[in-house]
Amino acid sequence: YSKRVSEQKFSKFDTNYQIRFFTRMAEDNSKNLWIGSFDGIINLDLSTGRRRLIRLSQPGINSDYLNRINGMIKGDGDALWLSTDCGVVRYNTKSDTYDYYPLPHLFMGNGHYRLTDIALAGDSVLWIGSQNGILFRLDAQTGEFQWFQVAEGSGSFLQSNHITKVTIDKNGRIWLGTYGSGLLRFDEITGK
Repeated sequence: YSKRVSEQKFSKFDTNYQIRFFTRMAEDNSKNLWIGSFDGIINLDLSTGRRRLIRLSQPGINSDYLNRINGMIKGDGDALWLSTDCGVVRYNTKSDTYDYYPLPHLFMGNGHYRLTDIALAGDSVLWIGSQNGILFRLDAQTGEFQWFQVAEGSGSFLQSNHITKVTIDKNGRIWLGTYGSGLLRFDEITGK
């Protein structure tokens, strides 16, 4: 049984930029809304309405891949973690500076290992999904990536390799939502 309570009218918010694809959002401690898009990050000051577009750049990296924000999570302090088509970014929301963690060279190239969602385990360990069935683990203190080919318990590869969501529960188990292959769980301690 379902019942429509009332028809709601949603008002369109103008970002002042010609951006149509918005991917993720997070609010920081200073009442700013950070909005990920396929064209960079929009910072919206919720108290004044001021907005600005931030485009990331890195020498030798295609800026289209770097500015396609696929995942976003608020970290400790002023950190905002972003997953992009070519790596992970720790953006400092106070100083407008960032650290870039490129994917290992094996995975770089034409965006085939597009990173999707991102989850934070503690202060500096991140788990990042991809569209190609690779689950990445980043130790941000060392900059070291590890990667895991995602397969079902029987060892068979997934029907769809697209990881859409990564979440870590209170017991430290990693949960993966997939596009077409259901829900998967991984325990780093047991390796299962």
